[in-house]
Amino acid sequence: MSKCTIPDCERRVHARAFCSGHYSNWYRHGIPVLTVPTAPERFWAKVEKTGSCWLWRGCVNPNGYGVFGVKHGQPNQLAHRYAYELQIGPIPARMTLDHLCRKRACVRPDHLEAVSVRENILRGDGPSARQARQTHCLRGHLLPPTDKHGRRRCGECEWMYKRQQRQEAWR
Repeated sequence: MSKCTIPDCERRVHARAFCSGHYSNWYRHGIPVLTVPTAPERFWAKVEKTGSCWLWRGCVNPNGYGVFGVKHGQPNQLAHRYAYELQIGPIPARMTLDHLCRKRACVRPDHLEAVSVRENILRGDGPSARQARQTHCLRGHLLPPTDKHGRRRCGECEWMYKRQQRQEAWR
């Protein structure tokens, strides 16, 4: 009975002078001893560093953000958050990362800024952000600041609507 030709392997030969485990690695990957890359090595292998943005070329979620499996058996992590924590440090509590370049697949740490959720939403282009930036109503009247409930209603349009309702009630 002969032993595997890999140093410090005491198992018996299966094929090509390798034990079954080393033969399997040789057959699949071309080398009998498989070195396991670390999580950061696996991560950076999926990043394309061309131009100003570093684009994630691995899996993405339905929203367009990169997803990375750090460790087997643990939930996946968003790629831009992993890159930020790897290069800069932990994300402060109750903060989220804003992509300054507006590209969701970008994982370049200096394109990310830790901000509050409110600030992140207001910097975006969603309905809430557009409404917050709005200065005039649809009829061109100047909008007042928000009330205690966070609403902004045009006083002139409200007055015109109530006046119209009163006139219709008299008819």
